[in-house]
Amino acid sequence: MAKKSNKKTRRLLSPKLRVAFDTNVLFTDVAHHLLRMEVKDLIEANSSHDDLILEWYLPKVVVGEREYQMQRKAIELYNHVTKLEKLLGHQLTTEKILRDRIRGTINDQISEFRIKEIEVDTSKVEWSKVINSAVYREPPFDPKEKEKGFRDAIIAESFMQLVSRSPATPRACRLAFVSDDRLLRAHLIERTKSNRNVRILEHINELEDLINTLVSDVPEETVKTWRDKAGKFFFEKSNKNTMYYREEVGKRLAQKYFEELEETPTGNYERQNGTWYIGNPVFQEKKGQRIHWMTPIAVEATLYEKPVASFAGLLGGLGTTILTENSSTDLSMSPTEKQEVGKGTTLLEVYWSVSISAQRQVLSRGTIEGDRFIETDWGKIQTSFNFFAQRFLNNLNTSG
Repeated sequence: MAKKSNKKTRRLLSPKLRVAFDTNVLFTDVAHHLLRMEVKDLIEANSSHDDLILEWYLPKVVVGEREYQMQRKAIELYNHVTKLEKLLGHQLTTEKILRDRIRGTINDQISEFRIKEIEVDTSKVEWSKVINSAVYREPPFDPKEKEKGFRDAIIAESFMQLVSRSPATPRACRLAFVSDDRLLRAHLIERTKSNRNVRILEHINELEDLINTLVSDVPEETVKTWRDKAGKFFFEKSNKNTMYYREEVGKRLAQKYFEELEETPTGNYERQNGTWYIGNPVFQEKKGQRIHWMTPIAVEATLYEKPVASFAGLLGGLGTTILTENSSTDLSMSPTEKQEVGKGTTLLEVYWSVSISAQRQVLSRGTIEGDRFIETDWGKIQTSFNFFAQRFLNNLNTSG
């Protein structure tokens, strides 16, 4: 019992890392996930550390923005469902039910991942500065003609209020904000430049690197030095002596994840893979003189829609019957060659380790230890099928 008590006491005295996310880090183009896969994996992998307490935060504005995005995606689907309901003569759902389900899904996932929402105290916001930044297009407001930035300004205020009510020393508490919005990051970097315990990060991999550094109790500057060397040790373009070429990493991944790299969304599609982008190595841990890393790889892909004989052919027998009996509009036209309809990215991870000499800090004896497929994100797909489908459904309305 004494050991358990000591462990619990040690954890209570452990430093905290409070992490807040911007909407763009969470975004996934589906209606039923609040968080994208990378974020969920990171939270689950770091749910319990003996010597570091992690707390996850979302500004209330971010939660609202994700809810809006999820609702918009659901409504896109619902618009097609209502046409199907008319065809079937039976109501399948309502817009209110969809909105309620999305709110319930968000609440469930916030609870599941133990996320805390940051309420912004509007009485503590220096509105004159926000207004001045908006007028003169200073960060986080976009300097272009199309005004952008109010939501980002509120997100920034939410995070700064979290900073203000957190311990100020790195030994007690660190804070990290993750966003791929350049203007918002610049704004927060300027506002936190005197805070020794705040990090403004661009990518989820940088957050993983920070967490692993803190857990390993290795100085951040030391890890940075190692990372610079490790990046060149693993990959340099056209340098056949680097690990990526020596170990034929690209070839091995292409063979192992052949199906994943050929996968397309459901439909009449084919894909063509393009450039492979090798990311900076992410620190995992240090064991003795061996340092363990994860290198992210992003494979660029282009999605094409294959040509079809006719729209009726896409619908099968049902479409042919309806077109014959209920429609006088010619919907048989179709593209005669494949058309580009979207871009996507397949994310992979390579795990490897390398020895480092104690005196000269020279890297040697690199070893590939594993790899992992994360996901393929297609974003928004524009298809010619949508055009033909809409004409078909509109024709149903006018034909009774």
